[in-house]
Amino acid sequence: MKKVQLLILICSVIIAAACNKPNNNGDLSVNVDYSINGKPLVTDTLCYTNEAGNRFMVNEIQWFMSDIQLLDE
Repeated sequence: MKKVQLLILICSVIIAAACNKPNNNGDLSVNVDYSINGKPLVTDTLCYTNEAGNRFMVNEIQWFMSDIQLLDE
């Protein structure tokens, strides 16, 4: 009976040791600067003109990201 308990204990230790995964979490930092014609973006102000001469303002920026892949450093 003691051999069975010892075997169970050894198997439990091996299984517990095998289940520990290394911590591969990293840090990611993304900085975004919005600019128009090399100048910082000003929102909610009708101060921009496109090539057709139409005035416009920016009041909302939406990002749609897909198929993101992080590769080595």
